[in-house]
Amino acid sequence: MKKKLKRMISVLTAISVVGTANYFPQNEKLRVENLISVSAQSSYGMFNYEIVDDAVYITGLNDLNAKEIEIPSEIEGYLVTNIEERAFYLCNSLTSLKIPNSVKIIGEGAFANCTNLKLISIPNSVTTIGDSAFAGCNRLKTIAIPNSITSIGNWTFSYCSSLELVSIPNPVTNIGDNAFESCDSLHSIEIPDSVKKNRR
Repeated sequence: MKKKLKRMISVLTAISVVGTANYFPQNEKLRVENLISVSAQSSYGMFNYEIVDDAVYITGLNDLNAKEIEIPSEIEGYLVTNIEERAFYLCNSLTSLKIPNSVKIIGEGAFANCTNLKLISIPNSVTTIGDSAFAGCNRLKTIAIPNSITSIGNWTFSYCSSLELVSIPNPVTNIGDNAFESCDSLHSIEIPDSVKKNRR
């Protein structure tokens, strides 16, 4: 049974520590993975990418005027599995984006400050959404978190000032610090009983 909590401010007080208007807090340095067998960065259509251990990592856009885009599920015969840290950071023309079922990881700050992003579809293949992944997407109104997600990271949807509806599935057990900080339009949210006390 889900507990319906009214007034988002109350939720934020219960599950997070009040922070500042910084989408990448100074004490939250973005992790740099030790990647093995990384090829030189390449381009495919409007996307920049790398091949890492027989998988494609999307690293950015080479068309900053792109508005409605769909990430391919495969490039050069390799599955697209990762959207890298800050891959679409500050892509202000982007309004909608479709992520393929091959993607497993959305990196930290991947869509941060995409100020015109209104629609995004996250498939059930995604198991990890990094900290600040959608921070500052202030046109985003709804977000459906897939059942494959068990944890919502720190600052993930912070400063999404137009966000009105969030659906959190039962598999989620942790909601990170400031995950919904300054989501001023979000007046209610359903948090499943599966969510435990915040680890931080």
